[in-house]
Amino acid sequence: LVVAVPIGWLLAAKSDYFAGNISSLVNGSLWTLSWEAACYVAAGLLGAVGVLTRRALPAFFAAAVLVYITHMADSDTFRIGVSMLMLFLVGGYVAVMGDEIPLQRLGIVALLVHTAIVIQPVREALMQGWASFEFAFGPKFSDRQILTFVHLATYPFIVLWIGMGLPRLVKLKTDLSYGVYIYAWPLQQAAVYWMRETGHPIGHPLMLFGIVLLPLFLLSYLSWMLIERPALGMKRRSAFAQTAQSAVR
Repeated sequence: LVVAVPIGWLLAAKSDYFAGNISSLVNGSLWTLSWEAACYVAAGLLGAVGVLTRRALPAFFAAAVLVYITHMADSDTFRIGVSMLMLFLVGGYVAVMGDEIPLQRLGIVALLVHTAIVIQPVREALMQGWASFEFAFGPKFSDRQILTFVHLATYPFIVLWIGMGLPRLVKLKTDLSYGVYIYAWPLQQAAVYWMRETGHPIGHPLMLFGIVLLPLFLLSYLSWMLIERPALGMKRRSAFAQTAQSAVR
């Protein structure tokens, strides 16, 4: 981050601070960092009151999903904050309980369900079937609320399944995810600016993707090789040293 922010501002300075672009933000991806910090604080508070346990967390998450879909129209802050906290907690839960969760089976089932609701005829048939049930009591959920619930219940498992399974399948030795996250925005901003200035405005997102892909890969790779991997190595060596000292004692 310390390196990426100056690089972003350098690109902005060389590109008239992205004047004329839809957004002039130098690195819009960084908006998630403040929410991430808030999630750490919230997770600490929830842990202090005993919510972050193997039995309590799934129940808390289910309750949070119901609160979310019944109040998601209240405000953008509520909608973003609650959803990010839920995903944050699920990620932490899977990190701790990963070996005990049948992630492969859940991922496949979640993918099938998610695919079904994306296909319009199937989605409409499911919504019509749901509408045929009459509930005597309880809140009435709209189609949007129901689909949001299904998305929240399935999409995280799909992402985790792919994220945890793909590196094992292709035996990746590098992790470019953080570099992609931190460099993609300023590179795309610069590409949009310079393509427009040279008389070749970008007319399709895939065109922007193709233009930015190679420099983004190079920057992410350099970030991994020169910054992230050495930093992780220092962390592992520090942990090993502490373990060795404890063993000696």
